[in-house]
Amino acid sequence: MAKEQLHGLEAERLFVIEQCTLAEIAGRLGVSVRTIQNWKAHGDWDAKRRAYLASRRSFHEELYEFGKDPGASGR
Repeated sequence: MAKEQLHGLEAERLFVIEQCTLAEIAGRLGVSVRTIQNWKAHGDWDAKRRAYLASRRSFHEELYEFGKDPGASGR
């Protein structure tokens, strides 16, 4: 089985969600940094990380605004 099939999704998750560096990912999964770089480029992980961070930021902003609104709690 190819390395990417074994570790590709986990590597992407570590980069996008866990914010790990390429070196950290390579060390955890036992593959070279160059391999991780190739997967990153092929899978457009930078765009996925930006989208994930933007969605988290948006959620936290909405939660903050909800908490500020005294009528939002249903009281």
